[in-house]
Amino acid sequence: MGKSNKAPDYATTTNNTGLYGSSTTNKNGTTFNPSSFQKNLVGSVEKQLPNTLNEYINPTYNSPEYLAQQGQRYKNYSQAYDANVLGGVANRGLTRSSALQAATNDFSNQVAQNEAQAMSDYKNSQANDLSLLLGLYETPYNMMLGSNNASQNLSNAVSNNNLLRYNAKSDGLLYNMLSEGAIGAGTGGKYGGGWGALIGGAAGATNGAMRDNSKKMEY
Repeated sequence: MGKSNKAPDYATTTNNTGLYGSSTTNKNGTTFNPSSFQKNLVGSVEKQLPNTLNEYINPTYNSPEYLAQQGQRYKNYSQAYDANVLGGVANRGLTRSSALQAATNDFSNQVAQNEAQAMSDYKNSQANDLSLLLGLYETPYNMMLGSNNASQNLSNAVSNNNLLRYNAKSDGLLYNMLSEGAIGAGTGGKYGGGWGALIGGAAGATNGAMRDNSKKMEY
């Protein structure tokens, strides 16, 4: 088969993952096109990140959830004070101010410890929310890297195959081995990374050799 005067250009390929965006690779590089899902995810996270970060650094403790829990704690404190402090002092006949003051002080210390723990738990909750948002924000980036790598591997495989077609005869043993090995490497690399490329290339080369030998064995 004769050669053309011009070697083939680097192949243009697109890896379309649907929900996770698409990547197009050509001689100028790789371009990623995010899906609507990814755009909405990033936009939602970007809206929530500033407030979550500020609330973690300088907590205001005014979230509806925290205020509701705080209101319930105060209600419980009031009931516990009446039952355990006032009722306990009266039951023991210790109605003197000193005994009541001591019991009240002990109760106040317990309340302070409970509130300090509640504030610490709130800040830990903000840290968890912040970590979750950052993880969600990073997810589309990792999706992009995977899609770009797959598109680049596919373009490399197609380009190598096109170049082999340009440089070799289509029915030669070496051509068949290298051509099918290149495609196998690209496909294997797309789904299995480096090891996939190695195994795919070897399988493709073997298939090319067998196909060529089968032609020679025909009567």
